[in-house]
Amino acid sequence: MGIISELAGRKDARRPRVTWRESAAVSKEEPRARPDPAAGQGRSLSSTGLGIQRLLQAMRSNAPGGWTDDRWEQSRHYVGIAYVAIHRQNEHLSQSEFQVYRKDNNSPDGKVPVEPDHPLIRLLSKPNDDDSFGDLMSNWNMQMDLTGSALTWVVPNALGEPFQLFSIPTAVAIPIPTTSPQYPNGAYRVQPMYTYGGYTNFGLPASAAGAVIDADWIMHMRYPHPLFRNEGYSPLTALRLHMDEVESIDRSRWYSMKRNINPDAVLNSEEAEGTQPLDDAAVDRIIAQFEQNFMGAENSGKLLVSEPGWKLERFNTSPREMDHQAGWEQLSSFVLGGLGITKPAAGMVEDSSYSTLFATLKQLYWTTLEPKANRIAQKLTRQLAKYFGDDLIIEIRCRRIDDHEVDMKKIDTGMRAKAITKNQVLKMLDMPVTSEEWGNDIAGDPSPNEMKQQEKQQQGMGGGMPGAPGAEAAPGESPPDEGGSIMGMLGLDAQPDNPEAEAERPSPGNLSAGALGPRGKSHDVRRIRTLIRAAVPHVNGHTLNGRH
Repeated sequence: MGIISELAGRKDARRPRVTWRESAAVSKEEPRARPDPAAGQGRSLSSTGLGIQRLLQAMRSNAPGGWTDDRWEQSRHYVGIAYVAIHRQNEHLSQSEFQVYRKDNNSPDGKVPVEPDHPLIRLLSKPNDDDSFGDLMSNWNMQMDLTGSALTWVVPNALGEPFQLFSIPTAVAIPIPTTSPQYPNGAYRVQPMYTYGGYTNFGLPASAAGAVIDADWIMHMRYPHPLFRNEGYSPLTALRLHMDEVESIDRSRWYSMKRNINPDAVLNSEEAEGTQPLDDAAVDRIIAQFEQNFMGAENSGKLLVSEPGWKLERFNTSPREMDHQAGWEQLSSFVLGGLGITKPAAGMVEDSSYSTLFATLKQLYWTTLEPKANRIAQKLTRQLAKYFGDDLIIEIRCRRIDDHEVDMKKIDTGMRAKAITKNQVLKMLDMPVTSEEWGNDIAGDPSPNEMKQQEKQQQGMGGGMPGAPGAEAAPGESPPDEGGSIMGMLGLDAQPDNPEAEAERPSPGNLSAGALGPRGKSHDVRRIRTLIRAAVPHVNGHTLNGRH
């Protein structure tokens, strides 16, 4: 361990001499110790020290290595089931958001957001003149799922600070592991593909659009390789046999449709006699004529007239088709699972219920999208944020997949605990937040306007009701009598506006007493008590229930 620590980080002017003396264990003043037989006789400690130094240099180096797989061929397999899985994840990741934090030990979370106009936020928000942050996320995910590696060119300005980001397809980048004074950590020869314009090329080594980029300015995101430290491991390589089986079944179905024989009627001539065997030329002619006239989906339903003495018998292909169907279902599920997505999440199941779809999307979020976003965020923090400060942290969050019922339960719990504001409730309900002061109030507590309304209601229930003692007269009404009679409160003792018209009105007689006849004063008293209990629960602190 002394040799490793010395080689790894000890900075001393005597380092070469100390390293040599400690590694070789040679001293003229002290006698040489006898070698331990258990330590081995044929290994030199000096060579071991140099080997450790070279190993540390190799582990610390960012020099790229050669691709272990054909990245061009892997990129061409962005079709079929691989396209369904990768494209669906691209759509989810393109909606993700990022945030830049600065470490702060005084904060409860140990970090605080940086200012909105921070240069790192501006760079990630607008990586270049064409792409957005969502485009970068899609390209990174696509390249990692196809080739296992995602390369990004960090373009520096004159001051050596990043000011643009470009996602580079792995297939068009050729690693140059050889180090030189100009490229101490190696380089990449990038040869972009263009199908139109002045940069049209086919990726030739002498292409005018190609250039050698220092590996220090290339961000390399990758899935860990089981053997190589500086190389990514492609999911298509891990699933190569199953991917080939799925593609073989698809190709077999395609050729079966193109070369299938579907005659609707067969005319046999078994009674013909004297038929002679046909030569090879005649057989080839019949086969060519047969394939031209009857093979393929466009020739379905044609009438087949056989040669004299010939009989056409069609083979039964149902078992083979059933085997392909079952095999494709199993393989497609396995391949989708290997790429981190399920059939309902990929949109390949039509009769999925809401609960099943929500559970599937949550599974996709927890097992695939969130780990990928965290992996990319860690790489950006280590390889990009270092140019803007040593205390910066980049976090990426995908679009949340929440159940509305769960959100309502969270809102209810927060309101009961008095731990959630009204703006937070609006945000959880996907509604626009307000800039009013009441938006920062605790949800469930009344706003200032609501408190004023409650005060008015309390005043109206107590002394503010018309006719109550001490109540002010409403506009257009006469002041209440000082006695505060109950009949006056209910308006039962009010005088008619036109006494003369009231006197001329005919009397209803006993009809006003109801079907049971006259009820006397008790009927009026009960009606008055009912009205009082419904309209005025308390007057001057006394309950009006007929007992007080």
